[in-house]
Amino acid sequence: MDDIQQTIVNIAQSIPGYAGYQAKERRRENDRLMRRQLAAKFEEQRARIARLTRQAPVDAMDDLETLDQKAQRLIARLNTAPTGYAGWFDAAQIGESDLDQITQCDAALADGVQQFQAALDRIAAA
Repeated sequence: MDDIQQTIVNIAQSIPGYAGYQAKERRRENDRLMRRQLAAKFEEQRARIARLTRQAPVDAMDDLETLDQKAQRLIARLNTAPTGYAGWFDAAQIGESDLDQITQCDAALADGVQQFQAALDRIAAA
């Protein structure tokens, strides 16, 4: 970082509340990245559903297609979920506790990928 950039960073850090705002912005960006990764992992499992559907007996196809549609809706929601953004001077602010809840939700979704994969493994074995 050159001297001018460092000076700008130092000035910004001296503004009351700016450091907290930047920390929240980093958390929101991390949340956005996490959701993209989760959507990609669920999309991989959705591809498995498509392969299973091609191999499945006719009586199981409806259930697999329903599962595929639900997975598709989940992926769409992950891709379009709001990131908890609130401008610096907005009346409604997103607090640290709200961001903590979002992080916990993302962790639960990550566990859900593994559970979904295990369930598809059981379906494939059947």
